[in-house]
Amino acid sequence: MSSHSEAVDSYSPRRLLLIIVVSTFVVETLIMTLLPLLPSPPDWVHTLLDSVLLVILLFPAIYLFSFRPMVRHQARRAQAEAALQKAHDELEIQVRERTASLEEANRELQFEVAERKRAEAALKQSERFLHSIIENIPDMIFVKDAADLKFVLFNRAGMELLGLSGGDLIGRSDFDVVPRKIAEQYIAKDREVLSRKQLVVIPEEPIETTCCGARVLHTKKIPILDEQGNPRYLLGISEDITERKRAEEQIRQQVETLTALYAGAQQLAESLDSHKLAGEVVRTCVETFGLSLAWVGRAEPDGRVSVLTQHPAAVDYPRQISVRWDDTPQARGPAGRAIRGGAPAVLNDLLDDPSVSLWRADVQQYGFRSMASFPLVSRHRPFGALLLYSEQPDFFTPERVQFFQGYALQAAAALENARLFEEAERRLSHVEALRRIDVAISSSLDLRVVLDVIVDQTTTQLRADAAGILLFDPQSRTLSYAAGRGFRTRTIQESRLRLGEGYAGQAALERRTLVGGTGQPVDDSPLAAHYRALMGVEGFVTHVATPLVAKGQVVGVLEIFHRAVLNADKEWLNYLETLAGQAAISIDSATLLNSLRRSNTELELAYDATLEGWSRALDLRDKETEGHTQRVTAATVDLARAMGMPDSEIVHLRRGAILHDIGKIGIPDAILLKPGPLTEEEWVVMRKHPQYAYEMLAPIAYLHPALDIPYCHHEKWDGSGYPRGLKGEQIPLSARIFAVVDVDDALGSDRPYRPAWPVQRVRQYVREQSGIHFDPAVVEAYLALNFET
Repeated sequence: MSSHSEAVDSYSPRRLLLIIVVSTFVVETLIMTLLPLLPSPPDWVHTLLDSVLLVILLFPAIYLFSFRPMVRHQARRAQAEAALQKAHDELEIQVRERTASLEEANRELQFEVAERKRAEAALKQSERFLHSIIENIPDMIFVKDAADLKFVLFNRAGMELLGLSGGDLIGRSDFDVVPRKIAEQYIAKDREVLSRKQLVVIPEEPIETTCCGARVLHTKKIPILDEQGNPRYLLGISEDITERKRAEEQIRQQVETLTALYAGAQQLAESLDSHKLAGEVVRTCVETFGLSLAWVGRAEPDGRVSVLTQHPAAVDYPRQISVRWDDTPQARGPAGRAIRGGAPAVLNDLLDDPSVSLWRADVQQYGFRSMASFPLVSRHRPFGALLLYSEQPDFFTPERVQFFQGYALQAAAALENARLFEEAERRLSHVEALRRIDVAISSSLDLRVVLDVIVDQTTTQLRADAAGILLFDPQSRTLSYAAGRGFRTRTIQESRLRLGEGYAGQAALERRTLVGGTGQPVDDSPLAAHYRALMGVEGFVTHVATPLVAKGQVVGVLEIFHRAVLNADKEWLNYLETLAGQAAISIDSATLLNSLRRSNTELELAYDATLEGWSRALDLRDKETEGHTQRVTAATVDLARAMGMPDSEIVHLRRGAILHDIGKIGIPDAILLKPGPLTEEEWVVMRKHPQYAYEMLAPIAYLHPALDIPYCHHEKWDGSGYPRGLKGEQIPLSARIFAVVDVDDALGSDRPYRPAWPVQRVRQYVREQSGIHFDPAVVEAYLALNFET
C-alpha cells in the first residue's frame, strides 16, 4: 500500500510539468536532428511537427488551466486504484493461499485415490488368495443365503466329495443334493444356527455321495451377520472323518480285543483248575464275545474228541454228535482238521458246506449258521480244540478269526499250565500219599490203622468209588477181607477167596494187575462170578485187582471199584502198582513190627519178672525187710508222678526201685542179718552195697537207665552221703525221690534193733531233714502227697 502512495505522489503537478518540458525539449531536439536526414519530407510533416511542438509548448498552460482538475481526479483515481490494487493484492494473497490449500487438498485426494487403487488391487489379490485357499482346503466349505438357504458358494473339495460341479450347486438347496429326509435335517440345523446367531458344531453328520457312498462329516455351521446384526449368510465347514472314524473303530475294536484278551488272561490266570478254566473259556465266548455255543474238545489217544466242557450246558449238540481227530469220516469236520493241522478251520455257511454233512441235521436243529474250530496247542502239539458256533452267517470275519485265535492260544496256555500244575500236584499228592502210608507205619503198630490209611489214600489218589484190601493167609492159602472204604453194603466183608478164584484170586496167583468190567452193571466174565452180587448191589461197572507183593511173597490183594467206566491210562496203572507196592511193604512192615512189638513186650515182661524175682530173693534172705521192695517201689512211682516225671522215665525209676538193694547180695550174712546195731567196721562193709550194685548192673545195657537209684539212693543233699559224697542236684532226681520214700518206709517198719515209728514222727523227721538229708522240693511233694492220702 505504501508503494502505491509513492506512485501517486510522483505524479504531482510540478513534477509532471517538469517532465513535460524536458520531454518536449528532448523530442524537439530529436526532430530537428532527424529532419535534415530525411529526404524532402512533405509539407504535412512539417505542419505536424509544428503542431506537436505547439502542443508541447502549450501543455503546461493547458495542464495548469485545463488538466489540473483532471490531474487531481487522476490522483484520486490513483489513490482509488492504489486502494483497489491493495485490495487486489490482498485478494491475490488470499487466492494464492486458497490455491495452495486446494493444491494440498488435491494432492491428498490424489494420494487417497492412489491408496484406494492400491487397496482395491490388494483386495482383489486377497480375494484371489482367499479363493485359492478355499479352493485348496481339503474340507468341504459352502455358503448359503440366509433368506432361502440356497448355495452361493461351494469349494472344489465339497464338489469332489459330492461328485458334482459348481454349476450344479449354486442357487440350489439341500433338497437338490441329498434325500429329502436328510435334507430336512440339514435345513433344520441351518435354521437353528441362524436363529441362535452362533456357531453350532455337528460332531457326526451322515451323507450319501454319488462317488464315495456313505460318508461321515464333522461339520461347523457359522452365521455371517450384516451391519444390523441380522444373518446374511450361513458358512459351513465340513471335514470328512470317515477314514478317521474307520480308524477309530478299528482302534476301538483292537482296544476291545486287547481288553478282552487281557481280561481273559486275568481270568485264566486266577485258577489252575483245568475244568474250571475250560468252563470260564466257553462261558466268556458266549456271554462276552457273542457266540451261541462254545465247547472245548480234548483229543483222546484213541482218536476221539471228548467234550471237556461247554456253554450253555443245556444245549445237547456236542453230546449228540461223534467227533474224531484221526483219519476217519468223523474227523473231516472242522474239529478234526484243526487238531490235525494245528490251524483254525472256519465255516461261514454251515448249510452249504459239504464237510458238515454228517452233522447238518443237528446244526439246522439248533439254528447254527457259522462255526470255527481253533486248535489248542501246547509245545507245537495240538491237544484239543475250541469250537465256536454262531447263529449269524459270515460271523467269523478275518478280524474275529485273528482275535479268537489269540484267545485260543491264551486258553491253551492256561489249560496246559493247569494240566501241568494238576499233574505236578497229583504226583506230589501221590508222593504225599506214600509218605502218609510210611508215617502210618512208623507212627502206629496197629495193622488195621495202616490198612485204613492205605484204602483211604487209594480211593483219594486214584479217584475210586471204593477200595478194599484182602490179606493172604499162607496157612489156609486164602484171601480174606481186612479193610475197605466207599462200600454201601457189608457184602465185601464176606469175601473169602482161594488163589485163582475171582479177579482178586487170579491177580494174586498170576501176580499181575487185572481189570474187569464191560460197562454193564454186572460183569459176565467168569472171573467176576464171585463178585456178581457185589457188583449188582453196589452198582460197580469196573473192577481192578492188583497183587500186594513184598519180598517176593504175596501178602494180599488191593481191589478198586468204579461205578462208571474207567479209562485207565498208563500213568494211572503205574501209580496203582506203585501204591500197591508201598501198601505191600507197609503191610509186611506192620506185620513185622507187630511181631517185634510182641517179642519186645514179652522180653520186657521177662526182664521185669526177673527183676522182681531178684527182689523177692532178697526179701526172702532178709525176713525183716520182706515186702519192703514192693512198698517203696509203688510209693516211689506215686511220688514221681506227683512231681510230673514222664512215664518214659518212670519205667526206669520203677526198675531202679526194685533193684535198689541188689548190692546187698555182696554183703555177708553176718553183717546183713545181724539183729543188733552194726559196728563201725561193719558199717564200712555195709556202705559198699551201692558200689556192688553198680558193678553188678553196669555191664547190663538194658539196665543202664535204672542205675541211679541202686547207686545213689544213699547220697545226701548236704553231701554227707555215700558212696561218692554227691551234693544237691548232683544227685540224680530219681535217687532223691527214692531216698525220701526209703527212709519213710524204713522208719515206719519194725526192725530187730527198734520198733516202727509213728507216722507223725516219721513225717516230722523227714521235714527236719529237708535241706540236710533230702531235697526240699521232694520233701514238699512227699508231705503234700501224704497229707492228701
